Amino acid sequence: MAMGNSDVPVGQYTQKILAFYGLNEEDLAKAGCLTYGTNVKEVTTQVSEASVDCGVVYATDAFSAGLDSVDAAMAEMCGQVIYPAAVLNTAKLPRAAQAFLDYLTGEEAMAVFASVGFSPAA
Repeated sequence: MAMGNSDVPVGQYTQKILAFYGLNEEDLAKAGCLTYGTNVKEVTTQVSEASVDCGVVYATDAFSAGLDSVDAAMAEMCGQVIYPAAVLNTAKLPRAAQAFLDYLTGEEAMAVFASVGFSPAA
């Protein structure tokens, strides 16, 4: 299985998933069951090239790489991945920034996000 290094978010999420299932990462690595990537792209590449049987990546990265997702981590396993967006109070173009934020939270953008594996924003 491929996973991200511990210094990248996808690796940190994977460590939490392994812990949720009571799996010891160090033992798995010593047994030759794990390979690592410095980023999620390296993990998807290992899976795409079939140098590993599987990997833990974000659904959006699997989609972009043309990979099939076979399962999904639940929030209780590793927390929820959230991408915040806001208009900063120091924005030079606050109206344009607000218009972009309004677009991001609208139906059109939600449909685009859903088409590539993101869950709708609340």
